[in-house]
Amino acid sequence: MTGGSTFFQHPIGLWASEPYRQLAVDLGPVGRGIYWDVFEQIRLGRGIDSLDHLLAMYDDVRPKRLRESYQNKLRQVLSPKYNLFYVSTQRMVTIVDHTKEIREKNRIALEGPGLFDDWE
Repeated sequence: MTGGSTFFQHPIGLWASEPYRQLAVDLGPVGRGIYWDVFEQIRLGRGIDSLDHLLAMYDDVRPKRLRESYQNKLRQVLSPKYNLFYVSTQRMVTIVDHTKEIREKNRIALEGPGLFDDWE
């Protein structure tokens, strides 16, 4: 059995919030899938992984054009545009954690008026 630190669950409302929403709009389901591929690899590496290792995730994809497409989208997901991952000058990749902000927004929303407060 693996340790609990390997698994991670994003808070409710993840894909409707920035910067995840922008990734989903720009790259669609493929972008989401690549995001989770990278996220899983970094979590398995205890919070860090090398850029070269992440790029090698798609080495077995055939045909070559599809592999290159995935690798290009991977580079987009890792880019500063989305601010989801940080790539250091040593080519090591870590996760930028936005979950605290999302949880705070969810908490505020839960403390607000309910959907059925006016029904009496």
